[in-house]
Formats: sequence, C-alpha cells, structure tokens
Amino acid sequence: MSTHGVWSFRTETGYARLANGALHFSSDIQSYSRGQLAKLKHASRWEQLLLIFTPVAFVRLLYDSVGILITSSAASTVRSGEFFGVLLMVAGVVGVLSLILYRSIRSSAKIPLADITLVQITHEDRELTIRYERDMETEENTTVARTDADLQDAIEMLELKGVNVARNPSYERN
Repeated sequence: MSTHGVWSFRTETGYARLANGALHFSSDIQSYSRGQLAKLKHASRWEQLLLIFTPVAFVRLLYDSVGILITSSAASTVRSGEFFGVLLMVAGVVGVLSLILYRSIRSSAKIPLADITLVQITHEDRELTIRYERDMETEENTTVARTDADLQDAIEMLELKGVNVARNPSYERN
C-alpha cells in the first residue's frame, strides 16, 4: 500500500497515490502498454480489431508517405525546394501526433478527497468508479486495479481516509 512513504496502488494504466488530501492518477508508457494489452484480452472482437489495426494503419500510412516522398518527389523537385517543404510538413504532422500520444500516455488526474461522493467497487473486474463533484456537476472517473491485492489496497486507503466505498453485495471479505 505504501511506495516511498505515500499511499499508492497500481492500476492497469499506471498508478494512483493518495497525497495532500487528493487522489492522484498517473500513467507511464510501460503501464499504458500493459493496460492496452489487458483491454485487448477483455474487449469484444470488434474492439480487438480496432485496437490492433489503428496503430498498424497509421504506421502503414506513414511508411507509404515517406516512400512516396523519397521515390517520386526526390528526383523531380529537389531543385525547386518542394521536396523539402513536403518533408517538413510530414515531419511536423508526425511531431504533433507524437506529442499528442505522449501527453495522453503521460496524463495525470487529481481528485480532491473532499469532492469524492462515492467509490463504487466491481470486484469481478477490479474496477473502481469514483464519483465526485466538480464545478457543481457530478463526474465519474473509472480505473482498474492491476491485481486483487491492489484493489484491496485501494479500498483500505480510501476507507481509512473516510471516503464512502460501496462494495458489491455478493462480495465477501477475506
């Protein structure tokens, strides 16, 4: 439950820690990839196809674009400078998409404990659905604990901090 003096638990896409009166969610590239693989195992066939073929299609499109630039444009447009303009445009698009992907993977969220109204636990899926108030509206954040032990750590941490945790009625404590 404790990592480096801070209460924390692992999630499918990173980790959550309890510090300074708030629940902080963070993810990193390794955990994000692990979470995507876990989603792949439990997703429907349609979602599995989408999760697999979206990155493949993007890489194929990028490969074809660079191939076209190198083969057809290089010989005919080097003198006019168009080749370098198109190459710069492709590099810019790749750079922006890489930044967006990096920001989404390295994302973090912070929910003050005082704003949390309820944490609903689904033990079968190790899922925590956190309901909280933000700007006079109720919002939800759902996360999945990596293991059953991580789910237990999350429940204990939140209950010790006085958060209302609702468990499945069919679940029996060990």
